[in-house]
Amino acid sequence: MIESGITPAVDRLGEVIGQFHPALMQQLQPGLSPGDIDKLIASARVQLTAELYTLFSWKNGVVTFADIPLETFQIFPMGIPYSLANAVDTYRTDSLQQHQFETNYFPLFYSGYGDIFLYNLDESSPTYEMISLYSPELLGKNTLETIYDSLSSLLETVIACYEKKIFWIDQGVLKFDSDAHYKVASELNSNSYYWQYM
Repeated sequence: MIESGITPAVDRLGEVIGQFHPALMQQLQPGLSPGDIDKLIASARVQLTAELYTLFSWKNGVVTFADIPLETFQIFPMGIPYSLANAVDTYRTDSLQQHQFETNYFPLFYSGYGDIFLYNLDESSPTYEMISLYSPELLGKNTLETIYDSLSSLLETVIACYEKKIFWIDQGVLKFDSDAHYKVASELNSNSYYWQYM
């Protein structure tokens, strides 16, 4: 795995998923080499940050199956991890071709129902490296709202929710306590609009 500031959180996430959701851990694809990551993102013409190299070199998302509920593949509510190939495909289709969101946003997680968690790659932006939610149905508009202060805080939120039993697995499907999830997420992501104002 490529080292960066999120390496300890990624390592801990692996331990937590292995403990609380072992079936999902088996579904996560092996991580990619730096060369493989470079090849896959070449067509998207984006420059990933070091922590995104860490993420995709740890695990390369999941491949979902039509006959298995999408909730089975969620690491957190609405959060299915993209494989890098699928993330690039989504970026090229939804951003470059259909202009659903700006080209400085790169997809990391999705719900399968139109919700996408996007990472801001624009170093000049005040929300650089923050995670924003694209969800016209949930937000009632096509604009994005920040939802996690950073990739690190997203991972910390997920880890805390599993450890506090706010997230649990019932018959292979992620369940969660909405109020407790909101409390933890808002405390760990105080700069993100979603938890503070939604």
